[in-house]
Amino acid sequence: MTEENSENVITVKQQKAITALLSERTTRDAAKTVGVSEKTLYDWLKNDAAFRAALRDAEKSILGEVMRRLSAGQRIALDTLEKLTKSARHESTKLRAAVAWVDLFLKFKDLVNIDERLSALEERINNDNKK
Repeated sequence: MTEENSENVITVKQQKAITALLSERTTRDAAKTVGVSEKTLYDWLKNDAAFRAALRDAEKSILGEVMRRLSAGQRIALDTLEKLTKSARHESTKLRAAVAWVDLFLKFKDLVNIDERLSALEERINNDNKK
């Protein structure tokens, strides 16, 4: 039985299902953990907008935490790569550190470029919509 939720409220069981979906390896395992059938869980994912929205919010929260932790550790990681590049005993270690450094630089440069291009497109679209 599909539960269509038009009030943007999820049940306690659905809250537990979201936790299970984010922590279990498979949808089947998540369903078992919550005590619902796998079909019910798939029905919620497919047909219940409030459930999907709550799941997206939970995923965004986790991604935000991951970003904060990665940001906090980036200085240490870059310092380590720089130190290895300059003073590692073995040439192979220096090489791997240098390659990692260049790889990170190029990826970061690409992300900045994409962000700038996307911002320019958004600005152009917003300006066109104002006309």
